[in-house]
Amino acid sequence: ITASAVISSFLLIIFLIMIGVNSNEITVNSLWIIASIGLFNSILFPCVYTMGMDGLGKFSEKASSFLIMSVVGGAIIPFIFFELLQVSALLSFLIIVLSYMFIAFFGAKGSRYDKRTNFY
Repeated sequence: ITASAVISSFLLIIFLIMIGVNSNEITVNSLWIIASIGLFNSILFPCVYTMGMDGLGKFSEKASSFLIMSVVGGAIIPFIFFELLQVSALLSFLIIVLSYMFIAFFGAKGSRYDKRTNFY
């Protein structure tokens, strides 16, 4: 297990707890919880990037460009969240929880594979 996988798994557990606390009530603490989630996201991206690029060899340049282009999901999810918020607050938080659960899966299991050294 790499340090990036441990850090991402730890942060995602904190995220899910924070989102669960924040979705129950709206208080002044909700603002701080949302702000801290943004702070932890800035720590999480380099971990996900490192795990995604690990062991790609000569394909790392192309994979890096695809990984950077996939950041657009961070621009689409808020629009989906807002549209679902018009229907149901619980449903809107579900899309956030599902997103973080996918990242948690990637950190725990999805980024592990048999390393090959014959890419060059």
